[in-house]
Amino acid sequence: MLDTSNNREFTITLTRRELGLIEYTLKGLYNRIDSDVTEWGSSCTGYDTIEHDYYGKDAIVGAYKEVKTLVDKHYTNEKQLCLPKYANF
Repeated sequence: MLDTSNNREFTITLTRRELGLIEYTLKGLYNRIDSDVTEWGSSCTGYDTIEHDYYGKDAIVGAYKEVKTLVDKHYTNEKQLCLPKYANF
């Protein structure tokens, strides 16, 4: 049976680059959260429709906020999460 409850917590260990990759990906999804809605409110085929349909916009927003909080708490610059050759700080 599929567990549909949303009240579980998971703890994972990530390197700073892995955290940066997740933050970068989620930021893109978050910034395009309403890409499937037209100016007049109807739906259209936009970006990330699979992510919206499979996981829900609430999951994208919640995950982004959690990751963004971690990044802001531990790093002063997003470039600190990249490989050194791309970090221009």
